[in-house]
Amino acid sequence: MDFDLAAKKLREKGNAHYKRKEYQQAIKEYRQGFAYTNDSDPVFKTNIALCCIELRDYSTAVEECLTALKLNPKNVKAYYLLGDCYLNLLQFDKAEQTFKKAEVLAKELQNTSKIIMNRIYRGIDQSRARKFEQEEQQKQQVISEVSKYVNNIMEDYKNIKRLSNNQLEDHELRKYQLNSFFETTLYTKREKEVPDFLCCKITYTILRDPVITPSGITYEREAIEKHIKTNGPFCPVTRQKCTIEQLYPNIIVKEMVEDWIRKHPYTVTEDHYFTID
Repeated sequence: MDFDLAAKKLREKGNAHYKRKEYQQAIKEYRQGFAYTNDSDPVFKTNIALCCIELRDYSTAVEECLTALKLNPKNVKAYYLLGDCYLNLLQFDKAEQTFKKAEVLAKELQNTSKIIMNRIYRGIDQSRARKFEQEEQQKQQVISEVSKYVNNIMEDYKNIKRLSNNQLEDHELRKYQLNSFFETTLYTKREKEVPDFLCCKITYTILRDPVITPSGITYEREAIEKHIKTNGPFCPVTRQKCTIEQLYPNIIVKEMVEDWIRKHPYTVTEDHYFTID
């Protein structure tokens, strides 16, 4: 019996079930196909994980991804799907770390599709944004509870003590000041958008892989390389000569972008995800 051929046919049957959204049937075919590979082909495990994610069985999907990574530690798809699982399980730190592993590995291998790269970036941003929102909600709850507690104490104090008119006026003023402080703390000011200096001059999106030209202008690597190949070896802003070999990673801007997204993840909107055709 040709086990490789049998495994291939089972994978194709599983793929057909997946396209028809018949996820349980797809999983059955993938599991059988995996057995025919002597439990050695990680593609079957990532396909099973993908089906489990569609079924919202994230715990099983995590196990499948981890098995795939044992078989192939450089499996970008497995890292990406694992990050998606952690995100849905509300394990935001784990999700971010896993998506970032996928990003680093994808750049190292240089064979990941642009669509998957954008999904990885979305995963990183969503992990940070959802963690930020969770922490904000927790902070607001604590502030609200402390505010209520302090107000009750002040009200009790006013009822117990016989305050003169001047004392009562001072008491109400302090109560107002405290409530104003709590109100200000409760609703922190948010930045509205990513600053221009952290965006590419070609795509106008936040810089993911920033490189600097000899004339000192920073671009998204993929965008400036496409420009040079299409329009010629020059900087589109300064018009000075610039070849692909003269581009260098802008580590400082990369760190600034990381810091910005960490502090203001909600500013990275859908407009900041692009694909160079």
